[in-house]
Amino acid sequence: MSAASSCVETMTGSELLRTTEKILPAEVKVKCFYSVKDGALNVTSSDSELTIISINNLVPPTLTVNPLVIIETDSVTLDCQPPSSVSVTDCYFFIGGGSQARRFNCQKRLKAEMILSLTQRRSPANFHVTCFYLDGHQSPNSNMLTIIIQIPPPELIVNPQLITETDLVTLNCGTPSSVSVDKCFLYFITSKIPRIISCEQTMSGRELLMMTFQTSPAEVELTCYYTVKKTDGGQHQSPNSNLLTIIIQIPPPELTVTPQLITETDSVTLNCRTPSFVSVDKCFLNFITSKITKVISCEQTMSGRELLIMTFQTSPAEVELTCYYTVKNTDGGQHQSPDSNIQSVMINKVKELDSTTSQGVSTFSMTAS
Repeated sequence: MSAASSCVETMTGSELLRTTEKILPAEVKVKCFYSVKDGALNVTSSDSELTIISINNLVPPTLTVNPLVIIETDSVTLDCQPPSSVSVTDCYFFIGGGSQARRFNCQKRLKAEMILSLTQRRSPANFHVTCFYLDGHQSPNSNMLTIIIQIPPPELIVNPQLITETDLVTLNCGTPSSVSVDKCFLYFITSKIPRIISCEQTMSGRELLMMTFQTSPAEVELTCYYTVKKTDGGQHQSPNSNLLTIIIQIPPPELTVTPQLITETDSVTLNCRTPSFVSVDKCFLNFITSKITKVISCEQTMSGRELLIMTFQTSPAEVELTCYYTVKNTDGGQHQSPDSNIQSVMINKVKELDSTTSQGVSTFSMTAS
């Protein structure tokens, strides 16, 4: 028994060896008790539990773990590095705070599912890991590291990825079948806003624009994640899914042609109808045959002869055309709408005066008296 001391005592390994008259390697078994005065008497407590302190001259190994954060389908490398003066191939690992050391090669690659099986736990979970080696006797434990095994990330599927404001898009946050999912969330990168959704959700382009505080044309970047319920009633969040982008275009215009059958001298009205909620800058006609584009009023009247000249044709001819419009970007540039539907204008020759009509005109003759 040591001399009377304070209830907190700091001692070196050498002092413990001298006190117990032991030499390396050694195990020093320690208990403690305390005393109180009861009048003139000293009353002592019961002994504490026994603690064993191992003392040796071995250098502890260095533990590295790569990577520290994994999911159930990943693997992790445990590298227990004894000092270069020690020649050992096997090391012993304490995984998950258990009292049983697992014997592996000093560099061991373990699957996450094996760690979960050894510790009889399920993801998500954190596991403390230390290691030691044997060289005549047991080395001190290495540094402690923590392996985090997360639940697997979902896979985000978007169909289609190119839409207009009025179109619908299906967002499928595909969660693993092995996990009991509580809720799914969309996370919008630009606005940094998460939104609870069904794990498969249909939304319009306009809804996506409102959620991200954007106007078309726009790119909406998003990921998804899900949560599972913890045993204590809390929530655990999965890693984010893959990143996808939805491109929301301004809607195409609708081209109407009235009438569709004309002669060279007739006129035709071309109406490039743009959406009412879009601030249009310019409208354009696109002639398919000649591949010529012309700036027009969004509603324009043209003659058959003008259409023939623009398309390098002569009557009779068919003129195929579409239209599109532009809007100004916030940076001062232009954004072009998709093309409208295709329309055709049939242009015939001007009809000549009918010969029978000219023969039927009355003629008068004058005779001299």
